[in-house]
Amino acid sequence: MGIDPKTGIRKTKTRRGVKTKKEAVAAAAEFQKEIDNNALIRNDITFEDAFKEWWDVHSKTIKRSTRYSKLSKFKKHILPHFGKLKIKDITKAYCQKVINRIAQDIDSVQDVKIQANLVFKYAVRMDCITINPMEFVVIPKNLSREEEKRNFWEKDEIKTFLEKAHSQLEQQDYVMFYVLIFTGMRKGELLALEWKDVDLKEKTINIKQTMFFKDGKEVIQTTKKYHSKRIITIDDHTAQILKKWRAQQKEILLSNGITSEAKYVLIRGDMRPLRLAYPNDLLKPYDR
Repeated sequence: MGIDPKTGIRKTKTRRGVKTKKEAVAAAAEFQKEIDNNALIRNDITFEDAFKEWWDVHSKTIKRSTRYSKLSKFKKHILPHFGKLKIKDITKAYCQKVINRIAQDIDSVQDVKIQANLVFKYAVRMDCITINPMEFVVIPKNLSREEEKRNFWEKDEIKTFLEKAHSQLEQQDYVMFYVLIFTGMRKGELLALEWKDVDLKEKTINIKQTMFFKDGKEVIQTTKKYHSKRIITIDDHTAQILKKWRAQQKEILLSNGITSEAKYVLIRGDMRPLRLAYPNDLLKPYDR
């Protein structure tokens, strides 16, 4: 019947009461059919049980920020639908129904499927089930949405926004949006950016770290993937904006009695980096 992942011991089952070889062969065939239909493999294990076994190993192979976001996704979108169900009883139809429902609420349903699929794959490897029901799920397109929401601005919209930002926002906020737009940096990368990684003479920005928040605290770590570590070349105007901002930042600190230089390009009043949600909060009135 497979191997028990908790003990590593092969699981076997015996049936008695047959009188002839023909009856024994027929009984064995029926028994195999039950195994193939998941009827006899770890009958008591729930999806949450399988998740905990899988997570105990998988969580040790990823960074803290990834662990936090993945666990949040499981708790919010996956375990409420699958957690208490016996994994052998979860059908393809039920998986499709759940994905359809989730797709009505969030755009990242593809990632929800990917994460849930990892647990089902683990369950197959551990002989909890023989078929992965999530493998056959199709991601619905435009479900309950007449039109996909556009998640980018056109060139003229960017120009209008920057004009408003320059006239209506603090200089640091204008610099923040300008650099995000014209460098392609991720918001966490910009908020974790230190002046020592900005070379205004060579007009380059060295991306070496990023920021995420956990339990209300800033966490700065090295970028998680090799291709995320990169050097960005900036144009003359972006370099001038950063140069001007660096001088203004020093003046602001001096006016507040702070003689030490800021470590980060963008800071709060106490010289800590800005909150990760700050750009989004500031952008809401302009995001139509």
